[in-house]
Amino acid sequence: MYLLEDSIIPQSAVFAHVRYAMDMLKNYGDVYRTIQQEEDWITEKIGETLHKIASS
Repeated sequence: MYLLEDSIIPQSAVFAHVRYAMDMLKNYGDVYRTIQQEEDWITEKIGETLHKIASS
């Protein structure tokens, strides 16, 4: 597989910018997944609470 960063000289400023952008995208993806997991957990807890209220 051919990667964009493979075509850039590793010591160049362009390489540094591409690497930084790729790292930022990875970090964004990690944060997005964490937020999704938190939303799923909250939704689950709300469902459990509503079920307890309905069954009491």
